[in-house]
Amino acid sequence: MSKKKNSGTGQAGTTEKNDILVKVELRESGGLEVKMKSSQDSDVTYLMGKDIERKLSEWEIKNVLVETRDEGGPQYGQHGWVVEARLETALRRAGAFFKESIKTPRQTLNFAYRQTLRKKTKTGLPTSKLFVPGNNPRRILKPTTLEEKNRPGGVILDLKNSVLKEDKDAARTLVRNALLTVDFGNMETIVRINPFNDRGYEDLKEIIPAQPYAIFIPRCEEIEDILDVEEWVVDLERSYGLKDKIYLIAGIQTAKGVMEAYNIAQASERLIGLSFGGEELTEDLGIKRTRSEDEILMYRQMVILAARAAGLDAEDTPYPKTPKYEYFEKELRKFTLRGKALGFVGRKAIHPAQIPIIREIFEKPSEKEVKWAKKAIAAFEKAKKKGQGTTSLNGKLIDRPIVDKAKAVLVKVKKWENT
Repeated sequence: MSKKKNSGTGQAGTTEKNDILVKVELRESGGLEVKMKSSQDSDVTYLMGKDIERKLSEWEIKNVLVETRDEGGPQYGQHGWVVEARLETALRRAGAFFKESIKTPRQTLNFAYRQTLRKKTKTGLPTSKLFVPGNNPRRILKPTTLEEKNRPGGVILDLKNSVLKEDKDAARTLVRNALLTVDFGNMETIVRINPFNDRGYEDLKEIIPAQPYAIFIPRCEEIEDILDVEEWVVDLERSYGLKDKIYLIAGIQTAKGVMEAYNIAQASERLIGLSFGGEELTEDLGIKRTRSEDEILMYRQMVILAARAAGLDAEDTPYPKTPKYEYFEKELRKFTLRGKALGFVGRKAIHPAQIPIIREIFEKPSEKEVKWAKKAIAAFEKAKKKGQGTTSLNGKLIDRPIVDKAKAVLVKVKKWENT
């Protein structure tokens, strides 16, 4: 350990479900003392206490009082990553100095297993992604409890909007531990960092060693916003000896970002897509976002054009309402269908209940689409037998590109049926 501090107090966490409140007091002497108040049974509490003592010993912290309190908190052996994250944050806030090696998250067996499941090549944007607050263990775990067809294709662990300024440090430590420990299955893990000049670099230092699939860069307005993050990601990958490349997603959320979207989309080969943010854009423009969404139609089209011109995908802004809203399902379906028709490949979500509708629209072809695809393929095959390279169906031209599109529809049907 480097320089030590012999006094100071700090706390982190809450008493909400799946979380734990940890308070620490660094002392001059007295050794390790752990006091736990828990709603869990005595055996679980005892084992959690032993884990805390083990971590303190590992971190070479010899004189400290640790007090914890929870109400239905982390289960021993299942959510130990929460306890460790809260303990680490509380100690840092108290002024404890850790060995440099402690900044590198330990690779658990579960982490090694998950690495075999990760995609090794750039696959583009998932059709659905769920935002979860980075400082809330219960919300982080929520996607893993959903049934397979209700799960998003990606989880955005948010360090920006959903986290209070005073809890940014706690959130990044919790997210790092979650990435290393929680089994997200086939859901891609994406971390939305803070702006690079406002805690963004600190986010990267903590998160990159845990190897998320991608980093979501907010409020991109120029090429440098991508290049600055890419430079540090590459440097950190090299420092930690990481083999899998971490990708980037550019958030287009301001007037300047929309105007520069094409240049931004070409900034790095690590970019897998542009993510449109309607709520932030209307704020930047000083206009109100209405139920019709007509006021952002043009800007959505501009972002789609920029992305496709650069060979990337674009995803739509989140629908801002929750299931308590009277017209929730009707409007979500309407505007998501509109986004698909414009050319978006997916949509971000702010509530788990939005995911099934978003997935159905982007992943499950309609009966009308399937019927058309089968007829188009049959008509083309019939024309081929006559030596013709084109034909028509209900007055519309059918050629090879149209047939390829029809075949893609049937592939999507099989994929949906197998999920």
